[in-house]
Amino acid sequence: MKEKDRKELEKEKARANVEKFLGFLETNIHKLQSVSEISDMDLDKVGFDQYHKFRNVSGECLSFMVIIERHLSNCDESRVDKLQDRLDSLTVAVWSVILTGSLGFLEAIASKDRLPIGTRDIFIHELKTMSDAEKTLNDGQYEGHLSESVKNKRETATRILNDVIDRAPGLLNLT
Repeated sequence: MKEKDRKELEKEKARANVEKFLGFLETNIHKLQSVSEISDMDLDKVGFDQYHKFRNVSGECLSFMVIIERHLSNCDESRVDKLQDRLDSLTVAVWSVILTGSLGFLEAIASKDRLPIGTRDIFIHELKTMSDAEKTLNDGQYEGHLSESVKNKRETATRILNDVIDRAPGLLNLT
């Protein structure tokens, strides 16, 4: 097999992998959406198990995006734009769902009169997650993929964080 043919075959294989992985990512986003939903009625019942599932699935989605980026870099440049656009849309979807889930868990923390064991770790992790979400969603690369609801969620995040901080100033040993 000629070198040129081999390279073309590798690029085609990379494209096929990217498309397959994008499909897997979409499926995982639906799963993430499911484990991140916390209704007002569930706030008292939110526990570590639900939070752990949310963290696991969100970690899978974020890892998958790294893998897709790697395979995308091996694709034929003439096909990258369409695949990159789809990945950008899915990236915004992942971070939007993560932001929503993080908000839900922070609301659950804020609604409790007494903070359960482990809350400090959850709080610290969700602060970092929300910061990462904010940085990613503010990237100009994703501007065309942002909805008004995602922009509004960022404002809500600030309000909830302030509420949690006001209700638990000792949570981070700041006092």
